[in-house]
Amino acid sequence: EIQRVLMNLALNARDAIKDDGVIVFETLNCPEKSNIETISGTSTLDSSFLCVRVSDTGHGIPEEIASRIFEPFFSTKDQGEGSGLGLSAVYGSLIEHQGYINLESNSEKGTVFSLYYPLAL
Repeated sequence: EIQRVLMNLALNARDAIKDDGVIVFETLNCPEKSNIETISGTSTLDSSFLCVRVSDTGHGIPEEIASRIFEPFFSTKDQGEGSGLGLSAVYGSLIEHQGYINLESNSEKGTVFSLYYPLAL
């Protein structure tokens, strides 16, 4: 499931990059009681989480559509170039695993998705 999530984000990042660009995958630990920014606002973690960040140097996501990107079948791509299910699958996977997601996007610097997965011991 995580492989599918990362593949969806990587494909979207690739499509957002024109000419030369960079896609970066990072992992880091978020300890218990950390405050994190999520798409639904600031959350305080009740347990430790793994954060996976996927960033790109693409064209970014315009602010006026950012609130819709996780909707099923929503796509900014031309017809036939995407199903509009990639980001909704990413969001659904995180919710299913009791995780969180954050989006940071800037038309000049690209996009960063931060995925927070609870650690299981």
